[in-house]
Amino acid sequence: MKPLIDKTAEDRHIDKLTAKGIMLLGATPAPALPNAFPHVLRYERFGRKGQFCRILKTSGHLAQIEFTDGFKAFVNRAVLVRR
Repeated sequence: MKPLIDKTAEDRHIDKLTAKGIMLLGATPAPALPNAFPHVLRYERFGRKGQFCRILKTSGHLAQIEFTDGFKAFVNRAVLVRR
């Protein structure tokens, strides 16, 4: 007898990604946890002063950051403050 819900491999992969908090196209962002976005932008860049963000990559004084709404940018690490 077949199970009532037969998920394909792709559906199971999507379920794993959403369980890990990876946002898919067209999905609404999950509420940000304080530990997930531990930095604050302290200067007026992109009109986002005071917003929470996290560092994705760093190289020297440069950092790629992501804000709670998914917007990504490259900034100088000096403009970030750990909360």
